[in-house]
Amino acid sequence: MFLRKAWAFFKRDMLECLSCKTQIALDAASLFAQGFIFFYLAKLLSTQAIPALQIYPGGFFSFALIGIALAGYQSAALETFSKAIYREQGCGT
Repeated sequence: MFLRKAWAFFKRDMLECLSCKTQIALDAASLFAQGFIFFYLAKLLSTQAIPALQIYPGGFFSFALIGIALAGYQSAALETFSKAIYREQGCGT
């Protein structure tokens, strides 16, 4: 019974998420733009130019990608609960 309810909530949230195709496209464009910016920033900041980057074996680009991924995870973890409560208040539940 619990799994049935959990599946219903998951299905409702996925249908709501997939109904906003513009938001999905904007999120993908934002991700691509961030990767593009940090890729060329990593080309600009070589390990020879900045000795402090020599301790990172993958270089600045991998360091920046890991930072972007962790920041995105943290942002999602902090915002998801409050957005869910706000959405449910709007629905009256």
